[in-house]
Amino acid sequence: MAVQVFPAFRNKTSAAWVRTVARAALDAAGAADASGVSIVIADDAAVRTLNAQYHGVRDVTDVLSFAWGHEGHWEGADGKDKHLVGNHQFPFIAPKAKGIGEVILSYPQAVRQSAEHKRTPTEEVALLITHGVLHLLGHDHAKPAEVKRMRALEEKALRARGLKSALRLGSNGE
Repeated sequence: MAVQVFPAFRNKTSAAWVRTVARAALDAAGAADASGVSIVIADDAAVRTLNAQYHGVRDVTDVLSFAWGHEGHWEGADGKDKHLVGNHQFPFIAPKAKGIGEVILSYPQAVRQSAEHKRTPTEEVALLITHGVLHLLGHDHAKPAEVKRMRALEEKALRARGLKSALRLGSNGE
């Protein structure tokens, strides 16, 4: 599992912690053997750029998930697929037998949302990592039954990390 934390946020979170949260999400979803996951803790500008490029929305969002095979990744000189946004190169792990994709999270947006959702920034970041990983595994929240299933998996993963979540999400799971 590749984790990149932008320098501005390295004093707020660590790559090791991000890996344990992502691993808890994989375990909760029954995908403990999944590999080929890349997680980037980024800034608003990078996430806004990717959101505009891939979703046509020019606003920052909290988390983006790109399952393997999405358009826009490219292979770098080292043979690994990458995104390039501004001066930041995003490591995208090429699929192995069970590779799943990439999650890119806006740390500043997570902090802003944490107050609104009555969670700590740590809880919000953990929830967003978990949410993004579950999207890579094919989970969604477009229908009420999907929302219920995704919330249950988020709760399971967060509790496994010892985080209270009290998932106070909107009706669409966001």
